Amino acid sequence: MAFSLKQWQELLMGKEKDEVGREAGISSQSCLWRLYNLYGFDIFRDFTYDVMHILALCVFKKYVHMLVKYAEGNGKIKDLDGAL
Repeated sequence: MAFSLKQWQELLMGKEKDEVGREAGISSQSCLWRLYNLYGFDIFRDFTYDVMHILALCVFKKYVHMLVKYAEGNGKIKDLDGAL
């Protein structure tokens, strides 16, 4: 996430920024990102999520698809199947 965030912030408005944002799940800049710049606080790793609302918003589904895509691309699909 940190790499995608830095890449997204450096890009000017346009198609490329939209594509990076869509792939990483970034829609706009959040004030929480200041914590990353100051303390290395990563929203995805260090934030407590409310499962009830994540499931209702289908955010969970999106990240599961991203996880499977990552596992397939890196040849770790068997490891993922074992963990699930």
